[in-house]
Amino acid sequence: MTRTQERKWFIIAVFTGICTAMLILSHFALQPWHVVPELGGDGGKNMLSYLYHIRYENGWWFGGQNYPYGEHIAYADGQPLLSVPLGCFKGLMSVPHALTVMWWFISLGYVLCVIFLFRLLVHFKVRPLHALIFAVLITMLTPQQVRLAAHYALASPAVIPMLFYWTAIYHETHARRYAIYIFLLGLVAAFLHPYFVAVLLVWVAMYSFFCLFDKKRPFAGRVRQIVPLLIAVLAVFGIFGWVMRVTDPCKDRPVMPFGMLQNCSHIKDMITSPHSPIWNALAGHRLFTRISDGGEGFAYIGIAALVVLAISLAAALLSRKKDPAHPLPISPIWLLIAFCALLLGMGVPFIWKMDWLADHVAIFRQFRTLGRFSWIFYYVASVYAAVVVSNWYRILADSGRKILAYTVFIAPCLLWAWEGTGMVQFTHAEASKGYRDYNVLAGNKNNDWAAFLKGHGYSASNFQAILVLPFFENGSEKLWVGTGTEDMGISKSLVAGLQLHLPTIDAMMSRTSWGRAFGQVRLVGGPFTSKPLLQDLHSDKPFLVIVPDYEPLTPDERYLLECTDQFSWLDSLGHFSGSSIYILCPSRITYQDMQQRNYAIGLAASLQAGQYLCTDSVHGSYVAHLDDGRLPGICGQAARVDSAPVLIPVVRQAAGHMFELSCWFQTFAENYKSPDCRVDYMDIHGQRIRSDTALTRTSTDNMGLWLRMGYFFTMPAGTVQMKVSVLPDEHNAAAMDELQLRPADAALIYKTPYGQVWANNHLLSAN
Repeated sequence: MTRTQERKWFIIAVFTGICTAMLILSHFALQPWHVVPELGGDGGKNMLSYLYHIRYENGWWFGGQNYPYGEHIAYADGQPLLSVPLGCFKGLMSVPHALTVMWWFISLGYVLCVIFLFRLLVHFKVRPLHALIFAVLITMLTPQQVRLAAHYALASPAVIPMLFYWTAIYHETHARRYAIYIFLLGLVAAFLHPYFVAVLLVWVAMYSFFCLFDKKRPFAGRVRQIVPLLIAVLAVFGIFGWVMRVTDPCKDRPVMPFGMLQNCSHIKDMITSPHSPIWNALAGHRLFTRISDGGEGFAYIGIAALVVLAISLAAALLSRKKDPAHPLPISPIWLLIAFCALLLGMGVPFIWKMDWLADHVAIFRQFRTLGRFSWIFYYVASVYAAVVVSNWYRILADSGRKILAYTVFIAPCLLWAWEGTGMVQFTHAEASKGYRDYNVLAGNKNNDWAAFLKGHGYSASNFQAILVLPFFENGSEKLWVGTGTEDMGISKSLVAGLQLHLPTIDAMMSRTSWGRAFGQVRLVGGPFTSKPLLQDLHSDKPFLVIVPDYEPLTPDERYLLECTDQFSWLDSLGHFSGSSIYILCPSRITYQDMQQRNYAIGLAASLQAGQYLCTDSVHGSYVAHLDDGRLPGICGQAARVDSAPVLIPVVRQAAGHMFELSCWFQTFAENYKSPDCRVDYMDIHGQRIRSDTALTRTSTDNMGLWLRMGYFFTMPAGTVQMKVSVLPDEHNAAAMDELQLRPADAALIYKTPYGQVWANNHLLSAN
């Protein structure tokens, strides 16, 4: 094309990109100030970190959760590329303003996606009109639309197409300015979401690997070709790492994520889609029972692209002749990169019983979602399929078979567009839901927290923080307190926190400091657990406690509500926004804890060393010290972790009563793991009545890397014996100590041979 034609098509591409963004994103692009797709879960947490930081804070530290400590904005998924500079205008930026910036920034990503896909396809000799059509189709089907529901920083689809385009140009011209472009892209993307840095690394590493085996050039030339790209990606890592070190004071973050291999791509994620009208029609058929759920590893390229790739690969394998007049104008190196990225997204080689490799590949240990690397496969495979269709059209048109040429081009495009409309409909549904949820966030008559407090004679200034019960503390990888119950709590804290400018004590983040998380969870560890958070508070003002309806509380969580003054109406503010609202003074928790500790120590005074006492002798209790002299433990010695079951006798009166089963486990500093215990309830005939799993990662008391597994349950009728087995995994824990069973409303006091006093399996005194 001439310069004039290039400019004309570029303008057309920009206009088409804008139209495509408005078509796909609906309210996201057209009314961005009024869309909040999710109030709970990851979406609510990510929205809170972004909006709260812009609205009330500046700098790199986010204080909207994990009070009083806060967290680095990058680890809170707060999009520091946007939130840090916008935080400088916190007095001017409202929630609608911040939402508008975020959604228009994401919309810009869709415009850039179309533009760079268009330029990439034209570079691969696709006709401009055809390239524009394929660019729109690929963008319509991008799996990153799924991230619009929760992971907003990952929803922008422009990064990989831009990376692909500049690498393709660099591959042919070796012009170093494209390496600079890639460096700048990586730097911008890194501060949008660190995951893009890993994508950049994987892309450049795979490209460099395959370039080294290109024997068409001398080895020295191959090395010179890849060095600028390697320098670019290393520079991105260096700058990003330096900024994080300078701005992050925490030094005890986890180095390995929980569930790295649980979010991988599967074959069904490549060939099926829950958003495709075709697969929706086939979903009920007995032959199609394994259809993708559109989760983290989703990278569906569409039936049209799948068929084209299959035919193209089969023809390449079966045909020994090449058409010199119509060579495929795209290098096989891109397809090799795509399939290698797909394998990595599927967890290869870690899933081949080689997960130990993660210990030696530090970069991958930081990302629990390998499936997202399959996005590389999506874009490259889709572009490759588009180039193949264009080449088929050219061959048929040049041979005079115009009707067949148009058929070969139009048929896949129509199929591609049909499936693309299904994905777009999904995005429109998310936008419509987000439009409704914004009204909740903004505060209607049922969710105006300031008006509610004013009606009771209070304002936000009377409180220092929000406490949501059931308590949730996720992010340290070792601890996952509140797993499965935090969505409603996040929703309530998001709405109340933004309206009232109050931080939340609970936290749902990533890579949270172990020391801070271990101290934070003790707040809900019961009366005999030390609570360092109370000593670190910035104020003596009370907490605003929110307890969503229908959310069960543990006895230890209910204990905090008992610290309120039941004879004063001031402590209970009644019911609002689907929750019970309380006022809780930290000093009352401290006072009540002291009363309970003194009571337990008083009971222990009458015990001999090695004796224990349970205040409920009717329902029964059990203590197994598990000492075998192998390792120093929390009570003197500790046993090695053994999967052999411990048998606990149960009295008949225990049926229907609530108990707590607890045990201490010494975990490892090298990984996130902690033991799970299987609990079997047996009848008089030795038959299993029920089985439960007790999780150490929900621990709310700890001493160093010793975690206390605490599991509350109601004893099934007919139980005469319990079998407690530690599920085998040699990397879960080094030792175990003090297995106890007690009635949940009783105190179980134990004085060790070393003079320590324990209450309910919590250490009270070392004397």
